[in-house]
Amino acid sequence: MKLIAGVVFMSMLCLAPGYSVASGCPKAVRVALPNFPVPPLIYGTTEVEEPPGSMVIWARSALSSGDCKPLISIRRLPVKRLLAELKANTVDVAPGFAPTSPNLAVLVFPRRGKELDVSLIIIHDRLSLYVRADDLATKWNGKHLNIAQPRIGISAGIAATKVEAEKRGWLVDEAGNPQSNLAKLKAHRIDAILEPDVWFETYLNTVPEQRASIRKLEPQVSSIDRYAPVSIGFYGSYPEYTRQFWQAMRRQSTAAN
Repeated sequence: MKLIAGVVFMSMLCLAPGYSVASGCPKAVRVALPNFPVPPLIYGTTEVEEPPGSMVIWARSALSSGDCKPLISIRRLPVKRLLAELKANTVDVAPGFAPTSPNLAVLVFPRRGKELDVSLIIIHDRLSLYVRADDLATKWNGKHLNIAQPRIGISAGIAATKVEAEKRGWLVDEAGNPQSNLAKLKAHRIDAILEPDVWFETYLNTVPEQRASIRKLEPQVSSIDRYAPVSIGFYGSYPEYTRQFWQAMRRQSTAAN
C-alpha cells in the first residue's frame, strides 16, 4: 500500500504546475539582447530579425542542447534597462556581457573556484578609441591622449567603456547607442568615441560611408572577454542547467571561429 501511495503521489506531483520531470530543468528561458544591431552577431533593433545573427543562433542551440527543451523568448532592450531587468530577475540570460564590476553585481558568470572560468569565454573583445577622419591632431600612445580633459563618447549601459574612461580621468558623455555617438563626434560635441570593437567595428562594416568619416586610434585601450552570464535568480534555481548552457555556448562560439 505504501508503494502504491508513493507512486500515486509522484504521479500527482508530476502533473502539478511548475514541476519538471528533469530536475532543475526550466520550462521557459527569457533572453535579452541590446536594442542595436551588432552584425554578424545580432541583427535588428526592436526585435529579432531573420537571419537573427550568430549570437542568437548560439543561444537558442545552447539552451536546448541537453535534455531540457525550454520555451525560449528573446527581447531587445536598451542596455541599462536590460541590466535592471536582470537585477529584477525578469530576464534570465544576457549573452555577450563582460565581467566588469557593475555587471558582476547583478549577473552570475562562470567560475572555477573563486576565479572566472576563462575556458568558457565566448568572445575576445577590445576597447578602442575613434576620432574624426579629418582630426589628425589627436594622438594616443596607449597610455595618454594629447588632449586636456578629453570628452569621450560611450554607449549608455556598456560598463566596460565607462569604467575604463573614468579610470583614466576622461569626461564621459553617454549616448543611447553607437550610432548616436557617431552623430555627436561629427558635430564636434565629443573629442573621441570609446567603444568595444565587437559592437562598433561590426556596425561600421555595414555602413562604409560612416567608416570613411572616422579613424581608429591604435593601440587598443584595453582587452575584454565576453561570456553568457545569467541572472542571480536563474542561477540559483538552475545551477546545473546553467553550467551545461555555458559549456554549449562555448562550443558554439568555438565552432563558429
